[in-house]
Amino acid sequence: MNSRQLGRLGLALLGVYALIIFLSELTTLIAIASTRMLASFAIAAIPIAVIAAVSYTLVFHNDRVAAAILPDADEAVEAGHSDLSRVLVVLLGAFVLPDWAP
Repeated sequence: MNSRQLGRLGLALLGVYALIIFLSELTTLIAIASTRMLASFAIAAIPIAVIAAVSYTLVFHNDRVAAAILPDADEAVEAGHSDLSRVLVVLLGAFVLPDWAP
């Protein structure tokens, strides 16, 4: 198993985790919608829609994301890719993931 395959698996697991968060937040959105407060509904719907989009992307298109983040070692050396993209993704995950924790 190479780094890209492990990356795809990790991204798919993060996508499932984001889907679980989406479903739990969806109940909150439904509760807000039942009170008919449109301003609160609009404010709450935007982050929930982003979580749904991230979940969909990580579950169903994790191969493209993994290819962008984790190039194979042979291809990276030939193409001259730097580790900057991987470092930026790790830093983004370090800031975003603790906010998702329940």
